[in-house]
Amino acid sequence: RTLADQLNSGAIPIRLDVISQKQVSATLGEESLRQGLIAALAGLIVVILFLILYYRLLGVIAAGALIIYALFYLAVAVLVPITLTLPGIAGAILTIGVAADANVVIFERIREEARAGRNAKSAVLTGYSKGISAIIDANVVTFLTAAILFLFSTAGPKGFAFTLMVGVLISLFTAVVVTRVVIEMMAGTKVFQNDKLI
Repeated sequence: RTLADQLNSGAIPIRLDVISQKQVSATLGEESLRQGLIAALAGLIVVILFLILYYRLLGVIAAGALIIYALFYLAVAVLVPITLTLPGIAGAILTIGVAADANVVIFERIREEARAGRNAKSAVLTGYSKGISAIIDANVVTFLTAAILFLFSTAGPKGFAFTLMVGVLISLFTAVVVTRVVIEMMAGTKVFQNDKLI
């Protein structure tokens, strides 16, 4: 009785009248989830095409890194497992941009070095070493923001923050390890000596 009195003490004396009532079936959520996954795949394809068209050979390397990123993300989503809600899918789609951004930073640094007169191999190695610090800084800030959102939010925003954190970590791995290894392996080849390709 005391508890009931305490709960009622702050209640506003308003009578609620039901005007309309709807029941949403589970198929609506399933359809939204399917559309979200299609949007993620379409976003990945568009970003890959842009990178290849704009950065040529470096874009092909970036496209390979993005595909590896997507496979790692899918593997983590299955192993953890991550329940993909609509906010979670939004976080995953956002990380496609984060992963592409890492490659764009590196490639622009490489182009700056090439414009400064360095040969292709030197431009690639110097550009990568100059760009990696900016990538790490950006990813750390994004990860910390997502972590704060995860700790102090509930439900949907928490799912968004979690998928964003996972994506940032995988993006950082592909930018620091995968892209770097491929670029350093190819830097000494004849293909990279052609300045028109980079």
